[in-house]
Amino acid sequence: SGYNSSINPNVAASFSGAAFRFGHVTIHPMVRRLDENWNDHPEYPSDFLHKAFFSPWRIVDEGGVDPLIRGLIGNFAKLGDGMVDELREKLFKLQNNIGFDLSSINIHRARDHGLRLYNDWLVFCGFDAVKS
Repeated sequence: SGYNSSINPNVAASFSGAAFRFGHVTIHPMVRRLDENWNDHPEYPSDFLHKAFFSPWRIVDEGGVDPLIRGLIGNFAKLGDGMVDELREKLFKLQNNIGFDLSSINIHRARDHGLRLYNDWLVFCGFDAVKS
């Protein structure tokens, strides 16, 4: 009900470096744009995610922000199959000759922050360690 100076407001490194990254596997490879009737936009079709990065002119020239917002609202999170190739092979590709790999960046971030290994967390949470 108010400020408590004895409570530590910091985010755990394990959360910010690993758990918070779970959302990356729910991202679709396509950016959908929907018309006023929530159908695929006839003039501005869906496009691959890597083509949308660093392309703000597309919002101005291709129907505004409304089709994009409708596409985000009308599209469920991706389930299963891990991270899509758009994020693993083509991240920021339009700005670079070679795309970055978000999976590798996430792993590197966890190592930089000294996060514990997966098996260590399993044991800490009361589960058996993975053996194969």
